Amino acid sequence: MNPQCRYAWECQTQEGGWGLDHVLREHSWKLRGIVNGIDTQDWSPSVDKTLRSDGYRNYGTGSLAEGKAACKAALQRVRFLSAAKLLLLISY
Repeated sequence: MNPQCRYAWECQTQEGGWGLDHVLREHSWKLRGIVNGIDTQDWSPSVDKTLRSDGYRNYGTGSLAEGKAACKAALQRVRFLSAAKLLLLISY
């Protein structure tokens, strides 16, 4: 079983589904697996067009700390969250 198919099967089990296994089983007819890797052109903060307004900004390896901080502050402002710099923010 290749890794992609194995993951598609594994995430439908109670142990591997982390509470979403019933939803994944219900939609198993369209679940095939996870493609390995990401498209670095589509998912690169250095070229992402959505990071060019509302206080967000593009960033790369040379401006990682400043760029991530600016994007975090913009997200906190847009979503009316606390602006505390030490606040842990997890998003997807």
